[in-house]
Amino acid sequence: MALPSSLNRYLLLMAQEHLEFRLPEIKSLLSLFGGQFTSSQETYGKSPFWILSIPSEDIARNLMKRTVCAKSVFELWGHGKSPEELYSSLKNYPVEKMVPFLHSDSTYKIKILTFNKTLTQEEKVKRIDALEFLPFEGKVNLKKPQHIFSILEDYGLDPNCIPENPHNIYFGRWELRRQNSFYGSSHCGAAETNPTRNHEVVGSIPGLTQWVKDPAVAVSCGVGQRCSSSCAAVAMAWAGDYSSDQTTSLGTNLHMLQVRP
Repeated sequence: MALPSSLNRYLLLMAQEHLEFRLPEIKSLLSLFGGQFTSSQETYGKSPFWILSIPSEDIARNLMKRTVCAKSVFELWGHGKSPEELYSSLKNYPVEKMVPFLHSDSTYKIKILTFNKTLTQEEKVKRIDALEFLPFEGKVNLKKPQHIFSILEDYGLDPNCIPENPHNIYFGRWELRRQNSFYGSSHCGAAETNPTRNHEVVGSIPGLTQWVKDPAVAVSCGVGQRCSSSCAAVAMAWAGDYSSDQTTSLGTNLHMLQVRP
C-alpha cells in the first residue's frame, strides 16, 4: 500500500487482552483523528505490535488519550525481520527527523522490550552496541531523560515454541504510554540501557507480571508465569520502597536492587 508522504509511521504496543475489541477501537480512533493502517487490517491479528500511519505526533498522542487497548505509542524509525534489515531501515530514516532528538544538549535513554522471551544482560548490551552508527550526541540520563528510545523484539505468541531469533524487530522514539491502564499485566520484558561501552541495564526480570508505576519503565515476565515474591519486591523497589546500589559484573554496570534494613 502506497502511503501519503505527509503521514509518519507509528508503532502501537497493544494490550494482550480483549483481542476482539482492539481492531474496532483503533479503526474508530483513526477515523476520528486521522491516520490509516499500513497493511490490510487482517494482518494485525493477535500481535502486540501494530504499525500505523498517522499525520502528526499530536494526533498520535490524542489517540493514546482515548484508547483502552493500546499501552504505548512510538515514532517508528526502523523495522526489520532481522538485525541487518533493522539497521538498513534505520540508515534510510531521514537524518533531519533524527537530529532534533539527538543533539548534544539533549538527554536520553534506550530501553529494550521483548515479547515472549527474556534476554540475558550480555544479549541486551550487544544489541545496544550495534546501534553505535546512530548519531547520538546527547548525554544519557536514566531517571529523567528528555527522550526515550526503544528496541522492541517480537518472538511470536507461542510460549511453548519460542524461536531463537525474533520475527520482527522495531526501533522507535517513545511518545506516550496510556495512563490509568485497565490492564495490570504485560508479556514484554524491558531493559534500560546506555549505548556506550559503559552500560547500565535494568530489567527483563522473569516472573514479574505487573507494569511498574514509572510510566517510562515496564518490567514483566514470560507468558503464563506468575509473579513471585522476589519479583514483587522489584516492583516495590521501583515504587520507592527499596534502595539501589551499583555493582559491576562482566564489564557491565548493573543496577541492582537491595532491600532497606
